[in-house]
Amino acid sequence: MNESGITRQAGQDLTADTGTAEARVTLIVSSLTDDRRVTRFLDALGWAYKREQRSMASSTDREAFQELQQQTGWKTLPMIFLDGKFIGGIDELFSHPAIKDADNRAAMHMKTWARRLGYAGLLPFAAGALGVMLLNGTASAWMLDALLAYAAVILSFIGALHWATAITRDDSQPLELMISVMPALVGWVALLMPVMYASPVVLLGFLLIYLYDRSSWSGLAWFVKLRKHLTIGATLSISAAWLAGA
Repeated sequence: MNESGITRQAGQDLTADTGTAEARVTLIVSSLTDDRRVTRFLDALGWAYKREQRSMASSTDREAFQELQQQTGWKTLPMIFLDGKFIGGIDELFSHPAIKDADNRAAMHMKTWARRLGYAGLLPFAAGALGVMLLNGTASAWMLDALLAYAAVILSFIGALHWATAITRDDSQPLELMISVMPALVGWVALLMPVMYASPVVLLGFLLIYLYDRSSWSGLAWFVKLRKHLTIGATLSISAAWLAGA
């Protein structure tokens, strides 16, 4: 080991010179290095990282970079160290078992919360339906209005998922954006109608957007399953309230 304290072999220890005592990942970069994909990913995982920028305009930094090249056998930037060990570049970081494991755990955590919040979102549907069935007169009518208003909001939310997905993809088509705004329009039109007509309109909106979701989210089996359960819960509640209020 020489003055820099960095061993020559990938996978061996990196000394405290890189600051890995404070951060799990150290990125050796230049001012021209585009490491946004890496830093965004690490931020999402909640991992601390450190960026050490080398300026090729500085003779000292050039010498340090050349020394790193000789020691690691890596010729390009970024050079990435994980838990004090040199692992390579961006591709090597994303394929590292520790990163894959952390990403899988983060994904499972996200899915768990998506399910929890999704099923919790059925509570207003159930409460609204029960209110319509158990209450009388003005109170029952108010509960039906409240249920339909909530249904319109949820329809808008479902459509917004497609809007957000479409604007973040380079291969999206205008049709996807147009479809994404339709649930909000259906909900709005339903709220302008008498409640006895609004209920079937909202029901139709939920069923059509679910059929669209089955194909558009086909790569996310867990999400399609969740959407199925939520659609069943919402449509059963609306149907029960509609029949009770008829």
